[in-house]
Parts: sequence; structure tokens; C-alpha cells
Amino acid sequence: MTFPHPIRFRDGLVVLVSIATLLNAGVVSAFSIAPTMTRPTALAMSATAEHTAVSSVPSHVAAALKKASKTLTVHLEYAGGETLDAGELGTLSMQARKLQVNSLWVSDVQVAHELVQEQASAKGNFPGPCPVIYDNRASVSTDDLLQQAVQAGVDAVVVPASAEFKAPENDEVGVIYLVQSEQEVQDVLARADNDQSVCFLVDANNDNDNLDSILSAVNNHKNSIVLAAMPAMQHDNAEISTGKTLKQQHGVHGIVLERALMGDAEDIEYCTFAVQGLTKKQSSTFNMSGLTGSTNGHFGGVSSSVAKTWRRTSRN
Repeated sequence: MTFPHPIRFRDGLVVLVSIATLLNAGVVSAFSIAPTMTRPTALAMSATAEHTAVSSVPSHVAAALKKASKTLTVHLEYAGGETLDAGELGTLSMQARKLQVNSLWVSDVQVAHELVQEQASAKGNFPGPCPVIYDNRASVSTDDLLQQAVQAGVDAVVVPASAEFKAPENDEVGVIYLVQSEQEVQDVLARADNDQSVCFLVDANNDNDNLDSILSAVNNHKNSIVLAAMPAMQHDNAEISTGKTLKQQHGVHGIVLERALMGDAEDIEYCTFAVQGLTKKQSSTFNMSGLTGSTNGHFGGVSSSVAKTWRRTSRN
């Protein structure tokens, strides 16, 4: 798979240039270099050599994940696969941006590429592009898959805390660390500079005691950004009340709603519901009305205190 973006393997390029220099100088022979070395192997070697380093997220991504106003940020995963064609996916991407979704998360590299292209079209406009995050927690993301996502133009990638993956230097791509225990938080912070901004992702479905210890450890680092992931469309709209509780009690900066966008008729209504529910001060149980907007992203607001139910979940 190829993308019309410059290849961003700059760490690998430095390695290749260094080898070429040594060959010309006669310091090493061509026979001392394994002829089967591939790009992923070279990247893995580079990551191993720099295993103490921790990557941050670029400033534009940090601003989307953590608001100075302390308002929760809202991040939606698109998990519809090939349900939508490129044009339909582009329209959904544009609508999500206009509805003030702070970032779009995806586990498919090709879909990530298409979302990146559409968001780039908003550069110089208001609202401007929202970041696209590559998150493949559902399966094992190899260095090769992560680097394909980087080539696709994503703004950040999610990696396990133990991963040695390091984003290419001098690139506007960041790393978000998935942590599942207090020890994993400490391990990441031990590799970070004291004043470095480090972004963490926690699973809100963790048992309460473990989640408390993880968030306490994260908050010990003054420049941490912490996001909590949970399923979308929960019974009684629990994602709204849980998200607000995590903010109030633990200082969580943003909520990632998994499988929020599926390429169906409820995507836009749920976008509106999630953004308003998590960022406004009304009750966590409410219904949406006046959803008459189309591609202009103008929709109605909150009308009642009845918990919203979704056709998507009733079909499951």
C-alpha cells in the first residue's frame, strides 16, 4: 500500500547514511552488514538503541487532547471498516469536525489515510483540522503497521507502555501510551524528562482500585495528559456520567468513545449527543431534539431528562 505522502522514516535514513559513510571510509566492509536487513528491522534496532526515550505529542495534538479551559475533550473512534465509501467517509469526517469532536481514532491504516486527507482540507478554516489517531489495541500492532500509519499522515499512534516504538524525530507525529497498571505508568515516566509532556490512555473498564492507582500515578507527573477509553452507547448513557466523574475525581482530560462511529444513520446524532453530553453542564441523562442539520453540522440541542436509547444497540 502506498500513500502520496513523503516517507517519514528519518531515523532509518540516518542509519543508512551512516552505514554508507563507513563503507566509503573503509571502516566496515559490505560483508559485515547483513544483506537481509529490512526497514522494520532497522527501525527496531534504532528503537532498541534508544529504549530509554519517551515520545511526546506535538503541540497541535496536545491542544486537542487537553483544553486550557479544563473542559473535557471528546474523541470518537470510527470502526465502520469499509461500510462507507471514500466520499461518505469524507462527509462524516467533515461533520465530526464541525460538531467539535476533538480527534478521530481509527484502527485501519487505509481509513486513517482517507480521514487525514479530508481533515487536511480544513487547514486555514474554522474549525480547523482535528487530529487523526491510529489506535490498534484490538490486535497486535507491529512496528511495520505503526510506521504505515505514520506514512498515512496520522497525528499520533497508540502503543503499549512496554513498546520500544519511537516516533521519527523532527516529525509532527506523537505517541500515546496505553497503561494498564501503576507499574506501567512508573516505567514510562522513568524514561521521560521531568518537564516532558507525556500522554497516557487508560481503560475505564479497569477495576476501580486499579484504575484509581493508575490515575494517581499519572497525576504525579505535572505535564501528563490522560485520556480514558470506554464503549459508546452504554445503557442509561453511562459513558456521559462516567466521563464526568473521571474528570471531577481524577482530573482526566479527555474521553475516547470506542465504536462511536460505525457508518450508519446514527453517527451524526451520536456525535452531537457525546460532545454536548460530555462538555455541557446539564444532566447526564437527556435526549436530543431538532437534529435537522445536514452537512453543515448545525443541529438541535438537549430537550428532556430521559436517557437516550439507540437503535444500534437494540439490534445487538
